[in-house]
Amino acid sequence: MTERMMQTRELYIDTVFMHDDMENSIKRKLILEYSDSFPDTLYLKLISLDPSVDGCLNGFSMAQVEKLRKFLTQIHNLMKGATDGEEDKDSS
Repeated sequence: MTERMMQTRELYIDTVFMHDDMENSIKRKLILEYSDSFPDTLYLKLISLDPSVDGCLNGFSMAQVEKLRKFLTQIHNLMKGATDGEEDKDSS
């Protein structure tokens, strides 16, 4: 019997900079990751450019992902100039 291969999908967001307690600048890659191995969790990874330094991994449930989806949709619409689906009444 052949096992189905598990797929992982990653979205590289950007490189982010943080500061530690001593104001040292820390550079990390910000990545969203989904894996068929854990189908109801979305992971946010902060990965160091130096392989000897550990990164961070946070998992988000389906409910949290749904909140994120709604928020991103609202922000996307605002950035496009949308006004909650209504036409600007002053533009007549």
